[in-house]
Amino acid sequence: MKRLLTLAGLAVGLVLVSAGSAAAHPLGNFTVNHYNGIALFPDRVEVLAIVDIAEIPTAQELPAIDTDGSGTPSAAELSAYAATQCGDVAAAVVAEVDGVALRWTVGATTLETVPGVAELPTLRLTCPLSAPTDLAEPATVSLTDSYREDRVGWHEITAIGDGVRLLDPPVPGESLSDELRSYPDDLLLSPLDQRSVELRTEAGSGVSSGDGNLLDGASADPFTRFLASADRYLEDLIGPELTPLVGALAILLAVLLGAGHALLPGHGKTVMAAYLAGRRGSRRDAVTVGATVTVTHTAGVLVLGLLISLSSAIAGEQVLRWLGVVSGLLVAGIGAALLRSALRTRRPAVPIDAPAPALVGAA
Repeated sequence: MKRLLTLAGLAVGLVLVSAGSAAAHPLGNFTVNHYNGIALFPDRVEVLAIVDIAEIPTAQELPAIDTDGSGTPSAAELSAYAATQCGDVAAAVVAEVDGVALRWTVGATTLETVPGVAELPTLRLTCPLSAPTDLAEPATVSLTDSYREDRVGWHEITAIGDGVRLLDPPVPGESLSDELRSYPDDLLLSPLDQRSVELRTEAGSGVSSGDGNLLDGASADPFTRFLASADRYLEDLIGPELTPLVGALAILLAVLLGAGHALLPGHGKTVMAAYLAGRRGSRRDAVTVGATVTVTHTAGVLVLGLLISLSSAIAGEQVLRWLGVVSGLLVAGIGAALLRSALRTRRPAVPIDAPAPALVGAA
């Protein structure tokens, strides 16, 4: 037992050491990350829309991309899927000049697979959009991106003017993430969430943009940096191959994290305690209730993972929200049932009218 605890301490220590390169996706493998690079010209507006799709949503989409079922999408299949998705992007990215909506023309689209964590594929979708307009006079340009807005992830917008002057733009001219290629270390746990922007313009010459200082150090507190570095080191520890050592460490860490997770508030511990106290349950009853909660909790996690891996229509973060609602209603229902049972046991017994006893005998 002592040796096991020592090994567990070493494993946790390995995870908490800071080193390595930036993580692939700021919110983990569920994320769908967006970048919109706006370029304003006197006669048109251009937007470079890029979508970086992490490992799990990529795994959900690959069957739809690989139409011939070969197991690996071909260049033609990637190109066809890119054209379809960029059409959806063009419909979801809404731009207006002085309240008049622009109509996008989609340029040469691309969809490429990029190795992610443990060499699992991710997708990078690039959609060049262009629309004619007149920015020779002062104008207000607005843009809103609602493409896959139900998915969590990094949302970034930049803006530059070429022959158009930007007046105090609220977004920088250069991408903090190098167009979703390298996310800043100090923003990994507090990613950008820029889904819309409004720009004021006037006629000008040369290239103008924001200075980008508005976002510097947005989440640079020491605790955030520490957690981000620990997460990066864990990914570096896994590497491209899942070795037996990595598997053993993963199981050990899962046990430790699961035990700590169970001690946190929630998981029905108060309800179970109230139930056992009300029923005057024995140790055997406590073990039975605890084992039931453990089994159902684990089964729920496994079913959730299976559903997410089988269907691209299911977003993990959406399922978690609904599970929170359902579990809350379930606990409330159990509490109401326990309260009703307690009130019944406390209710005084109703006296029963019965005839007075009489002796039966001979006269």
